[in-house]
Amino acid sequence: MSREILTAIAKLGEKTTNAISEVKNEIADFREETNQRFEGMDQRFEGMDQRFEGMDQRFEGMDQRFEGMDQRFEGMDQRLEGMDQRLEGLDQRLEGLDQRFEEMDQRFEGMDQRLDKLESEMRDGFELLDGRMVSLEAKVEALRENKEWE
Repeated sequence: MSREILTAIAKLGEKTTNAISEVKNEIADFREETNQRFEGMDQRFEGMDQRFEGMDQRFEGMDQRFEGMDQRFEGMDQRLEGMDQRLEGLDQRLEGLDQRFEEMDQRFEGMDQRLDKLESEMRDGFELLDGRMVSLEAKVEALRENKEWE
């Protein structure tokens, strides 16, 4: 009977190790995927920063020209409205990024909950095995003391 218990314990330990390994692999994959996404977003932001720097330089030159050209302001107002629309589009994109961050936080929370559940299940399994072993040891001891079977 002790071999059966040891075998059961070994199987439980193996299953637990496999489950933990799978969760760790999922976490590692998720982290790698998230890091790649962040790197991509960083590159996009750097590109946008460079574009904005170029736009800022252009605006400075236009401001100097506009000081003496009051008659052309109407056309420039229309251009500025288009830029406002682009900035609104950028604001919307940033809101989308905020939503993605919230989704990632939720995924992290789900993973934490899965880890907590796994730890709880492992603890319950070990306690059940421990109780069964104590019971079996008591029965074996009772049989040894009885010695009617000899």
